[in-house]
Amino acid sequence: MGELFYRSRYTLSEPFEKDTALLLNSFSGSVDVVEARVAKRVKDSPQLSLDESEAADRMLVERGYYVDSPDVEDAVARALAERAKDTARNSPDIKYMFGLTLRCNLACKYCWQVVEQKTARQKTGVMSAEQVAAAFRYIEQDMEARGKARAFISLFGGEPLIDTPQFHALVRTIGDETLTRGHVVHFTTNGRSLAAYREEVEKYRPSIQISVDGFSTVDGGAEELRRDQRAITGLWQEIRRLAKKRATSGLFIRFLVTPETIDEFVALADQFFADEYLSSHAHLAVAPIQNKSAKTDPEVPEKFRILSLLSDALANRDYAPQIQYIDWRSLNLFAGLRAGVDELPAPAFFHCEANIDLTCFDQEGRLYACYEAIGDPQMSVGRYWPEVELDHDHLASYRDRSAFTIEQCSSCAMSPVCGGGCEVRGYKRTGDYALPFCDDLHQETALVMRNWPKMSRMLVGD
Repeated sequence: MGELFYRSRYTLSEPFEKDTALLLNSFSGSVDVVEARVAKRVKDSPQLSLDESEAADRMLVERGYYVDSPDVEDAVARALAERAKDTARNSPDIKYMFGLTLRCNLACKYCWQVVEQKTARQKTGVMSAEQVAAAFRYIEQDMEARGKARAFISLFGGEPLIDTPQFHALVRTIGDETLTRGHVVHFTTNGRSLAAYREEVEKYRPSIQISVDGFSTVDGGAEELRRDQRAITGLWQEIRRLAKKRATSGLFIRFLVTPETIDEFVALADQFFADEYLSSHAHLAVAPIQNKSAKTDPEVPEKFRILSLLSDALANRDYAPQIQYIDWRSLNLFAGLRAGVDELPAPAFFHCEANIDLTCFDQEGRLYACYEAIGDPQMSVGRYWPEVELDHDHLASYRDRSAFTIEQCSSCAMSPVCGGGCEVRGYKRTGDYALPFCDDLHQETALVMRNWPKMSRMLVGD
C-alpha cells in the first residue's frame, strides 16, 4: 500500500538524452540522473501514491522530490531562509565599497553606466579627502554597532585607478586608512593604468579584479589583452608579473565574452593554465556580454547560447572546471557539485550582499546598498557626508528582501538559489523592489539541464 505524497515545489525535471533525465531539488540539495520515465512521472504528477518499500519510490521521498506535507516544507523553508540571513549577518567580516567617481578612461558600449549615463558620467566629481574621512567615520561607527571585526574596502567606479595625481592621492588615502585599521583593500579595474599603480599595489597588497573582453597575439608573438576593442598594452605582462611576485592578496581576471570572442577566451585560458604562476596564484572567470550579436533565437536566450558555445569550445580542456562562470544564475544550482560535494548548495533564499550588509559610498556623499545603484540619487538610501542621514524604509527594501517577501517567488523552484534576482535591475525595469527579476533564468535552467552531459564536463569534469 502506498501513501499520498506531494511533489516538492523545489523539484525540477528535464530529459537530456533519449532515455535519461536530470532530477534536482533546489531545497533538499539532491541531484540525480534517472530514467526518462521516472522524470516524466515526477513532472506529470503533483501528487503520487508512493510505496517506500520500493526502491524507486523511496528514492523520490528520501531525496526530497516528494514530501508528505507542503505546509511543513514551506515552514521549514522559511525558517532556513531566516537562518541563512542570520548566518550571513553574523559573519565577523563586512564589506564597504567606495565609488570614487563615475568617470572612466574607457567607454565600453556594454557598460551599464555608459548605457544609463552616457557622456554625463565623465562630468561627475571625484571623492574628496574630506569625504573619505567621513566614510571611514561611518565605517567605524557602523562596525561597532554591528559587532564586526574586519572590513573589506573595495574601490570602484567608473574606473578607480586612473593615472593622475588626484587619483593616486585618493587611492593612497584610502589604502593608508585601510591598513591603519587592519582592514583589507580590493581594486576593481579595467587594468588600463594598473602598471602605474605598482607602488600602491606593493604597499597595500590588495585583491584585484581586472575585467577584459579580448585576447590576441600581436606582432612578434606577444600576447595582448583588450577592452572594448582597445588594446591595453602591457597588461598581460603586468598580470603575470603580479602573479609571479605574489604581490596581491587575490588576483582575478574576468573575461567578458560574446559568441564572437569565445575562441579568444579559450586562447587566454590555454595561456593562463599553462603558466605556473597564474594557474597557482590567480583566478580566471568568464561572464557573458549579452545582445552583442545579430544572430538571435527567441527560443534560446543569448546567455545560454554563449554558455553552450563555450562548453563546446572547452570540451577537451581539463582545466574547464577550474574556471569561474559568472552571471549565469542557473549555474548557482551546481555550486555544490563544483566544490566536490555530491549535492546542491545550501538554500539561502536571498540574492546578494545588498540583502545583508553591503554599504556603498559615492562621490556626492550618498549611501547605497548596491554598487549598481551608485550614481542614481533616487536609489540612494541616505548620506554619509556632510551629515549622516539614513532612509530606513528604503534601506529595508534591500535588507529585508528575500524570496519569501516577493509573492511570485515564494513558490518558485529556483528561489533557494535565486532569492528573487537583482533588486536594482528589477527596479530599473519595473520601478518596484517588490517584484522579481527573473530575466531568462527559468529558460536558461531548463536548457542547462537538457544539455547536462556537456555542461557537466565543463563544470565538474564528467
